[in-house]
Amino acid sequence: MRMNTISLKRIGIYFLGLVILCLGVVLNTKTNLGVAAINGIPYVLANTTSISLGTAVLMMYCLFIAVQWLVKKRIDLLTLLQLPISYLFGRMVDVINLYVLQFEAGSFIEGIVMLAAAIILVALGTTLVVSMNLVPNAPDGLVQTIAGRWNQSFGKVKLIFDGCCLCIAAIISWLMLGNIIGLGFGTVCSMALTGPLCSWLKTRFSQWKVLSYSENAV
Repeated sequence: MRMNTISLKRIGIYFLGLVILCLGVVLNTKTNLGVAAINGIPYVLANTTSISLGTAVLMMYCLFIAVQWLVKKRIDLLTLLQLPISYLFGRMVDVINLYVLQFEAGSFIEGIVMLAAAIILVALGTTLVVSMNLVPNAPDGLVQTIAGRWNQSFGKVKLIFDGCCLCIAAIISWLMLGNIIGLGFGTVCSMALTGPLCSWLKTRFSQWKVLSYSENAV
């Protein structure tokens, strides 16, 4: 009974983390200061085609899942489970974008405040999702797969991965519009601050024993 309760708590915290992460992702696109690296491709597609932001996120995540299968050369359950999670995430992004966060920053100060909130939400959501050790979101799953396949550190691969996402977003933007959108001050801040904040939150949660029960769950 205790194990079932713990498992339900893990699942609940995992999905809470997904919702918080979605809020952060969408809010990040509303700052008008530049989006995070991982949001660059969906943001450009949503602003240059009729595709919604959530659908663009889903398409990108499905591509990441396919690459994981190619790298692993097999289809495993953990990677397969990323498909429904990615679909849910994409739909939540659309709901939040269209019905919850319907505003954009009207000034630089507003943009800074929204950017800070977005970084905190993304870091908090990511920490909750990762700490539950259930199904990784597709971008992190791909980074983990590449890091494990070629015996590299997660941080190093993540940095290269983010750089590639930025380059692809810039290329798509240039080809579609003739100029680059979505990249700026906010992009740099997100890259510089999100990772360290995730580490800080994980340490604090461990000290406060907020997530300590997850280590004993199965």
